[in-house]
Amino acid sequence: MFKLIRRVLVLAVFLFAGYKAYLIRQDVKQVMTYQPMVREILNERDTPANEELVLAMIYTETKGKEGDVMQSSESASGSTDTINDNASSIRQGVQTLTENLYLAQEKGVDVWTAIQAYNFGPAYIDFYRPKWEEKYDCTS
Repeated sequence: MFKLIRRVLVLAVFLFAGYKAYLIRQDVKQVMTYQPMVREILNERDTPANEELVLAMIYTETKGKEGDVMQSSESASGSTDTINDNASSIRQGVQTLTENLYLAQEKGVDVWTAIQAYNFGPAYIDFYRPKWEEKYDCTS
């Protein structure tokens, strides 16, 4: 009886893992439909952001399933859901990300801090900087 229960549980875990893998694959395919648009927008400007980073942010923010694919409305207007156009969302998101990347470089912190500042706002870079300096002893 124990073997039967164990087999059923193992089968259930494999089915669940397969289903989750299928959903992830579908989400990635959806995000990759934005690749030409991201490439075009990145070519419009001089930015340290790259295609893979922007696509990863789209995946993280919305999986490409909303009109504001980068959830960049707040950085543009201060309110949510004010951008409903994918291209406008990506343009605003790339602009915000670029500003954060340059600010992080100026403040001497890593790229991941700039990426986190995409959600928390650019003040996060100044908030994080003292902790960075303590950890890596940048004062000497």
